[in-house]
Amino acid sequence: MWRIIVIAFSAFLLLACTGGSMAAKELGGIVYIGISQQLVAINLDSHESTVLFEDPTRVVSFVIKLDDRRILFGVDKLGLDPLPVLHVLDRTSNKVVVLYDASASNDGTRYIGHPVFLKSKKRLYFYGTNKRHLGLYWADINTLGQSHLIHDNLSFEYPLVAISDHEVAYYDGNNLEIFDADLNSSVPTKLSTCIPYLWRSATKQLLCSEGDSFRYFLTNLEGSSVSALKDLNNHIPLLYVNEVDEAIFNGISVDLGGTGLKEGGDLWIYNFKKDALIKLVHDVRVPTDALIWYPR
Repeated sequence: MWRIIVIAFSAFLLLACTGGSMAAKELGGIVYIGISQQLVAINLDSHESTVLFEDPTRVVSFVIKLDDRRILFGVDKLGLDPLPVLHVLDRTSNKVVVLYDASASNDGTRYIGHPVFLKSKKRLYFYGTNKRHLGLYWADINTLGQSHLIHDNLSFEYPLVAISDHEVAYYDGNNLEIFDADLNSSVPTKLSTCIPYLWRSATKQLLCSEGDSFRYFLTNLEGSSVSALKDLNNHIPLLYVNEVDEAIFNGISVDLGGTGLKEGGDLWIYNFKKDALIKLVHDVRVPTDALIWYPR
């Protein structure tokens, strides 16, 4: 069902020059969802890639880091109305175990999207559907079959962003809200145009987009300190590297020439202080919820 393959770092996947980036020096490896919907790891020192998990009848839908040893990833069956199966990969042993199988649960909540894990609370926050209504839920990582509704009747799965060890920011379609696990309730903000992507902990700011555009800005939760980022057209924020105050973006390129539509992309490191992009990896397209990193 799954297999581990170590292959040479291909010519189309080259580590580019990353001079001037602290994140590039800090990154030991990245794990992402590949173009064939399998789970892939890249060692940025040896330039080798490893297929950690693949199944021709299923697709890997998301990947998040539980800690420096364990990776949580979702696997959906091909077709409509998927029932997710959550797996945990132990990086030290390369062992994969099934943590939660929705098809075997009586909870009734179907499909997990945009998950966020709060380690201090041992909680997973995610979008799910129950009786066809999209909602935001949380569940204890050890009892994922018992979900708890936070916000129902949502229209779209916008990114979820952890902003502290007990708070998660989300956009409900009209306004940015903060769910506080300690209070077990959501608190609205005054940010009506902020779709959150990342939390810049160094300055306690959210990196947001204006609607579905590529116009990004940083803002505090009060909306009193807002600064626009440089032109990041066709770039999507993926993750924030807290240790060095830099972020990884996916740059999307579309080539309409030749025989047909061709899509590609590169991974870039964004330096907030220099307001500059530095290429990390060439020719890799990674969707949201599909990239994590590990230190050297």
